[in-house]
Amino acid sequence: MATQNTPYIERSPGDLVTSEDWNEVQVKIKDDISSQAGKVEKALEEHAGEPVDAAKFGGKAPAEWAEQFAPRVHDHEGMAAYRRYFKRLKIEQPALLEHKLGRFPLVDIYQLMPIPVTAAQEVGKPAATPTFVKFFLYYGHEDLEALLPKAMNEYPELIREWGVPLEQILQEYEVVWEDDDSLGDVFNDFLSAFFKPPLVDHMEHKTSPWIDGHREKTVSELKQRDEWPDIRWGFIPVRLTVGSEGFRVECPSNAGTTTVTCKIAPAVNVYHLNYDKLAIIPGDLGDENVPGGKTPVPRRSIDLMILLRS
Repeated sequence: MATQNTPYIERSPGDLVTSEDWNEVQVKIKDDISSQAGKVEKALEEHAGEPVDAAKFGGKAPAEWAEQFAPRVHDHEGMAAYRRYFKRLKIEQPALLEHKLGRFPLVDIYQLMPIPVTAAQEVGKPAATPTFVKFFLYYGHEDLEALLPKAMNEYPELIREWGVPLEQILQEYEVVWEDDDSLGDVFNDFLSAFFKPPLVDHMEHKTSPWIDGHREKTVSELKQRDEWPDIRWGFIPVRLTVGSEGFRVECPSNAGTTTVTCKIAPAVNVYHLNYDKLAIIPGDLGDENVPGGKTPVPRRSIDLMILLRS
């Protein structure tokens, strides 16, 4: 058959091209095509029984290529990773966190402030004593105005932004729900996922009267009424100075007639043990008020939100 540089029938300039030449060229072209196709089919048959490894390219796995061509210098940036813990740190009882980030992460520590949830006041009766919790599920501005009246009065614009939407935190903790599930069932599943050691210690939490009254409503019904987006999980982390020795100042007593020495800056120390573990060790945790105007007593525990970032 002809090659790239060899004609099927060789002719010189001025030669006569006959019909026989034309017919012979067509036959040779068909024979050439058939021959090339036969070679391809034979090659496919020869390799049909050979195993194919789709995880490799050029006989090498991705990790082998990465090892050959990736930079050999140490990368201090690495892949960014994030961890969050809610821990109740007790005096003389360090918390050991096994983060497995493979490096010394940056550590931020926040104190979880108590949320003073006020019960609805009945007409003609004195105001009820607030219940203090660390986590609070509520609905919209109406709940905030009724249950946190002091905060709403002092910081209305800030308080209206408070709280993580329930759907967002459900996704964060990988809680699966359907639109025909009730709010009560979804919230119970969330609590099981949220309060799961070692990431979160069990702490006081409460739901608002509105939430309690809508537990049987389905997610679909809440969405139709445009109420689902305004259901929020609230907590108040306030940043601490890590490793601070704290300081003491003269504070008025609960009775308001005398002053006492009280600690207003708890000390919390962080020790990186290795690339996978760190310890949170309490120092002087300060004082907490005692009802009835008595002298504050040393705090025995502190609730923290701990953030790690590599």
